[in-house]
Amino acid sequence: GGLIGRYLIHALDAVSKKHRLNLQLVAMSRDPRKTKLLFEGIRYWSPEEFRCRCGEYHAPYCDGFPVLPDRTLLELVDDLRHDAGRPGHRSSAIRCYQHNIDSNGVSDSRHLKGKALDFYIEGMTGNQLLKAAQADSRTRYAYIIEGQWVHVDVN
Repeated sequence: GGLIGRYLIHALDAVSKKHRLNLQLVAMSRDPRKTKLLFEGIRYWSPEEFRCRCGEYHAPYCDGFPVLPDRTLLELVDDLRHDAGRPGHRSSAIRCYQHNIDSNGVSDSRHLKGKALDFYIEGMTGNQLLKAAQADSRTRYAYIIEGQWVHVDVN
């Protein structure tokens, strides 16, 4: 951004270093062609499903995309959905810094980097989805959140 934008970025950077916070200051490109390219070949998930949910219940903190979703994550969850042959649903994907706080997320959450998804696939138990995610080498870490909801993240 302009002059004010640069001052704000420097101020946030100073605050994050002083208080040892992990602020994401990289904004998603406003160029829809890049988003289209990122999702090219992804069969079952849309960019909207990866949008930060901070604006769903109050005024938004961000424009929905403080970072781009990670391509490896997109491919992983798309393949898990494809192999199951059933729809998938997300509860949390990308999070902006403030929404991560509101969600009681850890300060170094992979959601802040676009590298995590909390989701379930219809007809699968949490254990079934967890086992499928853990069997895939692209999965860095996965765990059952509750019931059939699973967290998965990638490097």
